[in-house]
Amino acid sequence: MIVNIDEVAAVAGVSLSTLQRQFKAKYQSTVADYIRSCRLNWVKSKLERGELTIGEAAFCAGYNHVSNFISAYKRKFGATPGKRAD
Repeated sequence: MIVNIDEVAAVAGVSLSTLQRQFKAKYQSTVADYIRSCRLNWVKSKLERGELTIGEAAFCAGYNHVSNFISAYKRKFGATPGKRAD
């Protein structure tokens, strides 16, 4: 599931800078932020179904350190991966 910006630009058939500029103009978000959000959503569903450990989820989401993953997860979902937001 790991996707990077260079791959997206290649599939779209545009340069990296063109992709970033056009994406930001249309969606008011960076490509990197969008990819990060998609990765977090994907691992969240896997965690909820018990298919991944937190360490595996961090790796699958592209984080080298579990603590960075937990911080990003909490920013996005309002709770750590081990807890549910109410």
